[in-house]
Amino acid sequence: MATTALATGIIVPVYIFPDQAPSCSAWEPLISAIAANPTIPFFLIINPDSGPGGGAGSQPDPTSYQGCIPELKSHPNVKTVGYVLTGFGSRSQSDVNSDVATYAGWASAYRLDGVFFDEVDPTSDLLSLYTTYAQDARQSFGDGDGLVILNPGSNVQDIGYFPIADQIVTAENFFDDFRYFSHIANIYSLTLS
Repeated sequence: MATTALATGIIVPVYIFPDQAPSCSAWEPLISAIAANPTIPFFLIINPDSGPGGGAGSQPDPTSYQGCIPELKSHPNVKTVGYVLTGFGSRSQSDVNSDVATYAGWASAYRLDGVFFDEVDPTSDLLSLYTTYAQDARQSFGDGDGLVILNPGSNVQDIGYFPIADQIVTAENFFDDFRYFSHIANIYSLTLS
């Protein structure tokens, strides 16, 4: 049986090149924010090239990602996930699996904690496909404990998605716009009052 827990955390799409290690200057503002907020969990989406880049089984750039990801992971409040596009179910299963396997095959010093599946179809039609993706990702990143985040960018239409993911992104926008989404407006006003 799935359980629900309310917790605060921040998902950050780290879709910018970090610059050269050890400075990682493009990521420095993020690294500073993480260090300044040690009680807030940060879930960082690593996306070198609309996925792991470099082809199946490749390692990330040795002068940047290989040196900068460990800087992120050195903070105990950080979990890292690799960006995997699913195209709302239209991307081939072999390509999706290849991206997951590539991230999972990165060396332990900069290996990620799991996968962020983007463009997830929120309907019942593809629940079995996403269940398979989630199970495979969990197994690829350890003893079944790999982190799985699904991003349909909208509400899922089948409760079957909740037990297969650690997190589900139901809205993605700027904060000023986000607080006016009808399904969270009341929550937002309650937390600030």
